[in-house]
Amino acid sequence: MDDFCKDHYFHEIERRRSLQNGLSLPIGIVTILSGILITVTRAFNTPYSDLEFVFLFFVISAVISLTTSIVFILKSHIGFTYGYIASPLKLQNYRNELFQYYSSNDEKNANRLANENVEKYIFREYAKLADYNAKKNDMKSYNLHCANISIIFALIFCILSSIPYVYSYLGQASPVN
Repeated sequence: MDDFCKDHYFHEIERRRSLQNGLSLPIGIVTILSGILITVTRAFNTPYSDLEFVFLFFVISAVISLTTSIVFILKSHIGFTYGYIASPLKLQNYRNELFQYYSSNDEKNANRLANENVEKYIFREYAKLADYNAKKNDMKSYNLHCANISIIFALIFCILSSIPYVYSYLGQASPVN
């Protein structure tokens, strides 16, 4: 059981790194989609035709989806404090305090009792922190998942907003002689 808790603790630390690295792609896609929307939006001027109102609807929908994805990206990145096992120096100091305590009470097995108590403490900490970090990672993963869903909707709306842009652009193009 000791190894399970310890392994799970380190698994959650690695999962944290993996989730953190998983933010790069969504941020890149949001940046690209934002650039596409800016480019497409600059092509249209008021007053709007019926086709441009359709375009405007898709652009607004894409902006809402992108904003939602940015909110979820920020929620998956900010505000997560993880728990870490005590440093070896702190554990050694705790062990020394236990040894002093047991020695002062005339315990013949002060060394063994101090070591056993430190091992129990470490086991409890691994179990507690693995659970704590797993909950943080689950929330981070959920937020990242919601961001990805919002990005998919933004992509769809960007594609749909590009159709009127392409149609309008092709309609303005002069024929080649």
